[in-house]
Amino acid sequence: MVESSNEAIVYLVQSPKYGLQYRFYAEEDILSEGGIHTIEEYLRRETQWFIRLGVIQAEDQGGTRTFQEKVIASLPAPSPGDRQIGRLNPSFGLGELEGQIFDSMF
Repeated sequence: MVESSNEAIVYLVQSPKYGLQYRFYAEEDILSEGGIHTIEEYLRRETQWFIRLGVIQAEDQGGTRTFQEKVIASLPAPSPGDRQIGRLNPSFGLGELEGQIFDSMF
């Protein structure tokens, strides 16, 4: 969980609309959205899959929170077993074989 105002939880997300991207949620984002469970429910509805990568430290530059690429790169490599399937994934609700077929396409 985020323990300071300069930390953020990082998710790697595959979205049909935006492609592969990182999403960052700081403490105030989590609180304003209603908690981490609400955020993950949103990700489940709006993505093909997502993985929670970890928590990183942000830099405050004049009231703007930034994340250095080297800090993001230091996050652990995602494992396919950590992935949570979203509703926009064609294999959502289907079996493991369908999931493997979808994975082979991306």
